[in-house]
Parts: sequence; structure tokens; C-alpha cells
Amino acid sequence: MGAVACQNPLESGAPGSLGQHDVHIGLIHMRHAPVGGTELVLNRVARHLAERDHEVTIVCRSHGEAPHPAVKFKVLRAPVI
Repeated sequence: MGAVACQNPLESGAPGSLGQHDVHIGLIHMRHAPVGGTELVLNRVARHLAERDHEVTIVCRSHGEAPHPAVKFKVLRAPVI
């Protein structure tokens, strides 16, 4: 049986390595607002990830200002019946 070489996928240049914007992160919350405990944590996490060049989208029904210029929003609308 032959030996198998394993590479760290986080190393630059390794096959399948994580480069800029390879991680797309969706944070989901009913509403995005500038106040509230959950909202404050959501904003901090989104800002932290965006500052590290991850692609961040907040999925919500309504939103305020983005916590970082690179953070996007996907607004969910209730279906019309």
C-alpha cells in the first residue's frame, strides 16, 4: 500500500486552498437593527468576517445600515396569498 501525502487546505497554493472570497457566509436573523443583544452580536460577527475578506450576507426580513461596507443583505419577503 502506498503512502498518501496530505496537504493543509489552508496553505496558500495547496490544491483546494482557501483564497480570497472562497468562503461565503450567510447569517440569518428575522430583522437586522442597530439595537438588541442578538443584533449587536450579529453585527460584530459580520464585521469581523468581512474585515477578513469573507463574503458575508445577512438574510433577514428588514434591515438597517450594514455593519461593514462589504456586508450584503438578502431580504426575505412573505409570500402574497
